[in-house]
Amino acid sequence: MNEKKLLLINIAGFASDGKNKSNQLQKMFPDAKVVNIIISGIDPDEVIIKVLTEVGMHQGMFPIMVGSSLGGLYAYMASSKIDCYAVLINPSMKPWETLKDKVGANSFFNGNTFELKQKHLDRLERLFGKHDDVLDHIGFALFTGSDDEQLDHTVTREILRSPIVDCVVAGYDHRFEDISIIKSAIELLEKRKIAVEDDSFSPHDPFGDNEKQNKQKIYSNK
Repeated sequence: MNEKKLLLINIAGFASDGKNKSNQLQKMFPDAKVVNIIISGIDPDEVIIKVLTEVGMHQGMFPIMVGSSLGGLYAYMASSKIDCYAVLINPSMKPWETLKDKVGANSFFNGNTFELKQKHLDRLERLFGKHDDVLDHIGFALFTGSDDEQLDHTVTREILRSPIVDCVVAGYDHRFEDISIIKSAIELLEKRKIAVEDDSFSPHDPFGDNEKQNKQKIYSNK
């Protein structure tokens, strides 16, 4: 059986349109399908439903989540729900603390505005902050910049333990503009076979808040 085509879902960070990183991903993997998802100003449940819908629309492909900053938290949560791999870049694992001064009106780099609502941060804390340990996860790669001026990567590593790939990149700041270094990690994850049964996901309860059960999902690269 032929290998499945790679599906890279790029989840943008706070106040980012994600185009820079999604364009880089497409150049690194020209045969892959790259989907770019903007999260700023959008309710967390809507974001995760959009991510999982994209996976559902491309079920014949092999999905890997790529998330930067706040998008890293979404990538981690979403990939744990469908048992696929994730590549996290300077992930913001406690946004209800680090983004609390951003509640209100904010701007993208192009000048367009969006609103971060307190209820968005409250929802994220309820979804992830309640966990004493990491979510069940089949594996992820972690990349952080040594010069990240917004997040302390040592705190991130206290939360995210035992990544498949763990790399602190010297001289990189929070924006982590050049992501060419993650190429080999994606190639490594793509080669790892996944065959996982997941009965926890419901399209009406994507985070499993109500402990609903749904059909099995199996992903494999062969």
